[in-house]
Amino acid sequence: MPVEAVRATIGVFQVLLGRLVIDYAVQLPGGAQAGVGRASGSLTMASWNLQGPVAVNGHLQQLDLATVLKPYVSRGTVQGDFIHQWNSTQGAHAALKGEGTVKVEIKDLAVERIVAGTSSIPSLTFGQIQASLACRDDACDVTELKGDGVDGSFTAQGHVMLRQPVQQSLLDLTVTVIPGAGFAQKAASLSLPPFQPGTPFTFKLVGPIMNARVAL
Repeated sequence: MPVEAVRATIGVFQVLLGRLVIDYAVQLPGGAQAGVGRASGSLTMASWNLQGPVAVNGHLQQLDLATVLKPYVSRGTVQGDFIHQWNSTQGAHAALKGEGTVKVEIKDLAVERIVAGTSSIPSLTFGQIQASLACRDDACDVTELKGDGVDGSFTAQGHVMLRQPVQQSLLDLTVTVIPGAGFAQKAASLSLPPFQPGTPFTFKLVGPIMNARVAL
């Protein structure tokens, strides 16, 4: 991920109290307006060598997803908040430990057509997507996932088991889609089963993120 500027400050008063608190701000390319394309928050540690508890929290301010997720995304912005804490950061799989929450909102999202093996996912457009996750160690509950736009709307719930690398994380989601007229036309052009606009259908999405399979 390209970074345009990074700023970090250390809280002197907290150091005197035996804690290290680092406030950070990361500016990503594409944020011409003040505060746009920015990630900020704080990192709290018991010591410089990361012994003991560690906590991080942050806020994403209108990050340009086309910059971060090319070539899969051609348009879209995300903003949201996250928090995570670890009792210890020692060990080979420490990154998958601890507990925390993530809540994001994505606006004006355009996903390009994605080819996966012998099948493909049509290009999709959503005006808004909202997602919330609650994680404990390597298990995350999808507490909210919904979106709507010209291609229809969807809701999903379930679980994600985190793995390293993240592309190997395992999905177990139940998804309900209400296709719009635009999605029905795209599905027909890709020889997918016919979808009746406005009629909901539900399926399971399971397996590794990059090779997830659909089970009806």
